[in-house]
Amino acid sequence: MHEELASVYGFAALLAIVQGVVEFLPISSSGHLVLLGHFAPQDSLVFHVAVHLGSLCAVLLALRHRVSQFALQLPDFLSRRAPTVLLDQLAIATLPLVILVALLPSAWLDGVRTIEGIAIATIVFAVPLWLADMVSRHPQRFRPRVVHPYLFALWIGLWQCFAIIPGASRSGLCLTAALFAGQDRRAAAEFVLLLSIPAILGATAFAGVPLLQGEAQVDWGVLLWGFALSLLVARISIAFLLHWVARHSLLIFVVYRLLLGGVILWALS
Repeated sequence: MHEELASVYGFAALLAIVQGVVEFLPISSSGHLVLLGHFAPQDSLVFHVAVHLGSLCAVLLALRHRVSQFALQLPDFLSRRAPTVLLDQLAIATLPLVILVALLPSAWLDGVRTIEGIAIATIVFAVPLWLADMVSRHPQRFRPRVVHPYLFALWIGLWQCFAIIPGASRSGLCLTAALFAGQDRRAAAEFVLLLSIPAILGATAFAGVPLLQGEAQVDWGVLLWGFALSLLVARISIAFLLHWVARHSLLIFVVYRLLLGGVILWALS
């Protein structure tokens, strides 16, 4: 009994740490979580809900000033009494992925969650991330242009649609698109973080339906344990991302993705 409990809490800790680290870095959180899911000691639904809630609270805490502004602007956004450009951008950027997920059959979504598919996506989508990084670090050579705010949001949203493929990395795709559009590097990272709020809310709500309906057993100790660890680690990860993107190349993430995908394919062969 004690060994089983230790196994459950140990896996929850591992999942929380991995989720906290990779959710906001451009290396694919879903890919890592699918890989870890193959080693889960039991149904990991509670784990996933807990760690996603922790990540959500971490980004709300990190961007609390922006979030408080959003809360004040929400009545204007809903009533359209006054312009709320950033909230409009977040809504426009989120809509394409919502429509795509609603239209695609669940069988197709389950079909792309394979180990080999994760490895291939991890490698393939590392290439545009590397190119976008080069473009943003040499603006005098490539001269990227920032487009109209709403077209920019749509551009981000279309790239985000590829995030349905585990291994592609939602944050990596959005960061790639923002840098290709000529967005300032720190501003691009902040927009990607803000855009993660509706994405994580949607993922948490989807995973949490069985819990609310009483279809899954809830171990509140495990849930709180995973939530707290994910919150702590994600907060550190966000601070690291904002610092790194503003000052350094993204090549470290590109190399990690190539190595991870290569190791997985080698192991499968």
